[in-house]
Amino acid sequence: MKKVSDVLENKTKSAVLLGPKIPVDQVLQKMSEEDVGSVLLTDNGRVVGVFSERDYLRRVVLKQRDPSQTLVSDVMTKKVICIESDTSIDECLALMNAKKVRHLPVTNSNGAILGFVSILDVISSLLSEKQITIENMEKYISETWPF
Repeated sequence: MKKVSDVLENKTKSAVLLGPKIPVDQVLQKMSEEDVGSVLLTDNGRVVGVFSERDYLRRVVLKQRDPSQTLVSDVMTKKVICIESDTSIDECLALMNAKKVRHLPVTNSNGAILGFVSILDVISSLLSEKQITIENMEKYISETWPF
């Protein structure tokens, strides 16, 4: 069974970490440059929030706030759910589904940040695992048929 650590090893991009006292427009610029949908906000190496495109739409655009005058700390998601790298992919997906989140920070047992996984990362990992199983079954059948 694959674990979150396996997903992190296969990621081509690392987590984008920013401080919480940055204006939203600068955070959006960094998200655009890095081609990511969310960033981790950290203070002294610890996760203090997550800011996503959804946060921007709901807490800045719909509230008609000026992104150049709004600090990301004022609109970030503060109740951050983190997972450890030894969590199974199935558990990770179940947690994302139960908590209705699309991104989860990954930490070690001491709370240090190891990375960031998205629902796309998790689903892609599950699909590749299923594809390998299918290919192995097809090979077995083709090699043993007819009995």
